[in-house]
Amino acid sequence: MKKCTRAAAVFLIISTLFCLLTYEAFIPLIAVALIYLVIVILLSAGVSKLERRLKKNER
Repeated sequence: MKKCTRAAAVFLIISTLFCLLTYEAFIPLIAVALIYLVIVILLSAGVSKLERRLKKNER
């Protein structure tokens, strides 16, 4: 869980730096949100696949 939080913090820091350089706050925050959403969707899909495999082995 800590790695996920660290990754989100890194993305937020990059977004903040971009905002300070370009004075456009909304675009980098949307980009960070989309990147985070993709990461969460991929991790959720992986966990559900793993759970299905483990459920098959249980029987």
